[in-house]
Amino acid sequence: MGEIKIFGYILIVGLLVASIIMPLTEVVFIYRERLMIGDALYNSCRVAAEYSYNYNEMRTTDAVSYKNVFLDAFEQAFASSFDLEIRPRYGNTLHFEPSAVKRDMYNNFSVEVTFDDDPFGDKTISIVTVEAESYYVFKIRYMRYLNEVGRIEYELRANREYVMEVTN
Repeated sequence: MGEIKIFGYILIVGLLVASIIMPLTEVVFIYRERLMIGDALYNSCRVAAEYSYNYNEMRTTDAVSYKNVFLDAFEQAFASSFDLEIRPRYGNTLHFEPSAVKRDMYNNFSVEVTFDDDPFGDKTISIVTVEAESYYVFKIRYMRYLNEVGRIEYELRANREYVMEVTN
């Protein structure tokens, strides 16, 4: 009789510990994914900046870049970083959808790109701000169940600033 009581206590403690550890593990996954999105934003900005510079104009003191070329290169780089498919662009808002292989890992992404041109003396420095939004796809089965039953949604947001500057 005492063994059953001890087994019951162990089972209750095990369930209690599991119900605490699973959400904490999911929090670690959320921060990991947020870091991955932030790094992808920054790296995509770097790639897009290199593609968008007009190197013929760099003989002067101003670094000139083409915004449409920047957006196209950013779109390609960000899509390849998460294996996403590019959806139609609306102004400076880029939309991405996960490929068939990654549908259970990611939701749709929306990235807002803003350009801020600030003249500093004899150079033109453009500050690019990118902000990505996506709903998080829970990885642990228990959290997926809570997401389905309780309609719990967590929106991932990451934003980065990139200074487009070429020193002559």
